[in-house]
Amino acid sequence: STLIIEGEGNYKIEYNFTIIETIEGVENAEVYVGNVTPIISGGILYLNGNAYTSNTIIDVPGNYTLEIRGAGSYYKKILFIVKPEKINVINGETYFYSLIPAVSKGTLTLNDLPYTSGEILNESGSYTLKVVGEGGYLEIINFN
Repeated sequence: STLIIEGEGNYKIEYNFTIIETIEGVENAEVYVGNVTPIISGGILYLNGNAYTSNTIIDVPGNYTLEIRGAGSYYKKILFIVKPEKINVINGETYFYSLIPAVSKGTLTLNDLPYTSGEILNESGSYTLKVVGEGGYLEIINFN
């Protein structure tokens, strides 16, 4: 932005400046487990290309791009990841008891079939659990 001050005798001075927003609750290149709540003090906000309102919780697993646009072609981009809060299984582990893989958000498949979070698994075998989220997010957990 430019501030112009004019006075007597053709006095004129120009100040060029940029007002930077305050960003809280999210940082570039960070990974958050469960959720994140970005608080941005100003600008027009977009999350993965869609309008976003500051102080709105983001709790769906995914790869996210938060864009801040302002006056005079001001632009800032913050990239971050939200991982599921709870899965209850660990990649590469073998279990000798029934399991209940569960996540609060995201789309799940088990051995490439739709899976409802919280369903009990009590049959022996090899399993691949996939958590699909926003922005191309994919987490794959293989277990027995």
